[in-house]
Amino acid sequence: MPTDADLGSLQQIGIVGGTRYRALPMITITATRDQIVAISHLPSVRSIYGNRTLNLNAEPEVSGQTGVDRARRDVEITNHNNGLSVSGRNVTVAVLDTGIDGTHGDLSGRVAQNVKLAGTQSASVGFGYPVNTENLPNTDQLYGHGTFVAGLIAGSGAQSDGKYAGVAPGARVLLEPKRRRSQLGLCSGRL
Repeated sequence: MPTDADLGSLQQIGIVGGTRYRALPMITITATRDQIVAISHLPSVRSIYGNRTLNLNAEPEVSGQTGVDRARRDVEITNHNNGLSVSGRNVTVAVLDTGIDGTHGDLSGRVAQNVKLAGTQSASVGFGYPVNTENLPNTDQLYGHGTFVAGLIAGSGAQSDGKYAGVAPGARVLLEPKRRRSQLGLCSGRL
């Protein structure tokens, strides 16, 4: 786990705030390129992972690339699933991501739990632990990635007349912060 000396080293580089985690040996920060280079030279840094902006392509043929249609027609999968086609019915899938917009038309009514971790990463107020807030309708107010992932899993396709339904459109999703990954059962029920 990061020590007080590690936090002091970050502060000397000009990083005055970030988010600490109780179970993960890491800190999330917002930094410039030069600060990241300086951080990479610190003796206790084992790895650095950066977030990037995702630019979407113009409407790819998603179902052909993912094999969703093939999985839905697969007789062996259907037989293994007691004769039921792959739909996600009676399944809850944990999404470990940035957040979910449970008000999105393709996800409305499909979000079993939506949890937001509020941290001080960019606020420059020290290195605090995030605070849990549960049962929010929308926890993905900035990035969109978690909503995208939830849609791939359980999106109804309602906004595209079924063209972009998720792999298991009958499933429900449960957003949990990444820090509780080891405490979650990822699925329950049948596909």
